[in-house]
Amino acid sequence: MTVWTPEPEGTVLPPEEVVARALVAGRWVAKITGVIKPEAFEPHPDGTLSVTRHIAGDEASLWARCDGVAQRRGRELHGRADVAVGRVRTSYETMRVVAAARGHDPGHANVVGWPDEVSVRLSVQQSIAAAAIFAPAAIRANTPSANGPRTTASPDG
Repeated sequence: MTVWTPEPEGTVLPPEEVVARALVAGRWVAKITGVIKPEAFEPHPDGTLSVTRHIAGDEASLWARCDGVAQRRGRELHGRADVAVGRVRTSYETMRVVAAARGHDPGHANVVGWPDEVSVRLSVQQSIAAAAIFAPAAIRANTPSANGPRTTASPDG
């Protein structure tokens, strides 16, 4: 088995890579339909949005990293929003996803390049939310850790 090593901070991730946003607020997903709401992708005031990379481990470790996000925030994990980096990049001309490994999450990455104008930023959030796939937290108990890393998805969705 090959051991994955994170790239240097700021390395732009390729469009075929998949990242996950930990959904730690119930209002970020429609309970009945599983539709992810744009507010799940609201960037931090510093202009970044934290995500974690599928490539950084198997399915069980991906869920563990998402659980860690919820625990550090004192929140419940409702699921995760999986999206191809290419879909993020095509949502707005300056958008990109960059490696930003942390001690607690070597697969941590940041979505950067958000537009300053609020209405444009909301449009970008809507585009990313529409491209994201909802994985409910309830399925993690049924996810075998032997699946191996998920590293690619179509950048077209």
